[in-house]
Amino acid sequence: MSIREGAFAIPVDILEQKLLLHKGLVLVAQGETTQAQACFEKCINTGRVYDPRIRLECCNQLRMILAQSNSFNLRLEQLSESYRFRNRDFILLVNQSKSMWRHKELATAILDAIMKPSEECILNSDRVSLIKFNTRLRRIFSLVPKDSNFA
Repeated sequence: MSIREGAFAIPVDILEQKLLLHKGLVLVAQGETTQAQACFEKCINTGRVYDPRIRLECCNQLRMILAQSNSFNLRLEQLSESYRFRNRDFILLVNQSKSMWRHKELATAILDAIMKPSEECILNSDRVSLIKFNTRLRRIFSLVPKDSNFA
């Protein structure tokens, strides 16, 4: 079996977590909350590599299950918060070669749209780096919070 050339390989740990998440969601829909809770807990504890969106969804499902029995788990709340406010890193690589000059206005408009403070694509707390290149790389700024460079 070979991986399609150019395709991203999804780590097995993440695939297993996704399977456990969806199994838990099916069990919730069937009213099997005890089994669903076990699936969500197993999902959170599975693997060395994880997708924070999957773990956050598992935390949310566990919170709803616990709320049905008027229970609260501080550790679960802390874990959920750690996934909810995770900042992301974006590196914008701008090609300034002569072949790209005809697209200069389009590239400028795209960068402006991405970096607008009201834009939800890149949040103000996310870190951004801008690198330009032609024949050499030129780092305009390293990874810094977006709101420190853009007003």
